[in-house]
Amino acid sequence: MSSGLKIINDKTLEFHPVPKEEIGLSMYCEGFTLNLNDIRVIALCPRLPLDDERLFILLVDKHRCSYPMPDSVLPSEEIKTIEKKFEIESIREVEWNKIDYDEHYGFRTKVVYPQRLYGKRLYRKTFDNWDTFKKGLSRLIGVSHSTTGIYTDKIENELNTVANKS
Repeated sequence: MSSGLKIINDKTLEFHPVPKEEIGLSMYCEGFTLNLNDIRVIALCPRLPLDDERLFILLVDKHRCSYPMPDSVLPSEEIKTIEKKFEIESIREVEWNKIDYDEHYGFRTKVVYPQRLYGKRLYRKTFDNWDTFKKGLSRLIGVSHSTTGIYTDKIENELNTVANKS
């Protein structure tokens, strides 16, 4: 099975990881399969693995699970399908240019979908409490690219609202 992203019948998204030996631990993300209709939040995670400016696209589903994907291994056609379905500006051509270099230090994950939360933080600030402190510490010492955290109240409200409608 080849690595990268594949969208099947405009309904299912499959991400097949690039082997760790090829992409490195700092960029590696687990593979997953996700129904596009289950996606509730899409965020961009600028990071600096090994001092390289990189972008991770993070999908959050109706079960509050998050699924990161490194932008560098995603085919343009599949990215455009996601942008069209969720009415997002071009991730590579528009959104990438809105990211400041300082945002790559792993402390900011910006929501691009849903539109009413555009530009908001996905996760609480790093040192709000003990749980976010531990995750922030792992970012600082480089344990991982850290695309995880504790959702902000606005994101929690969004996920709760969507869950109550289901």
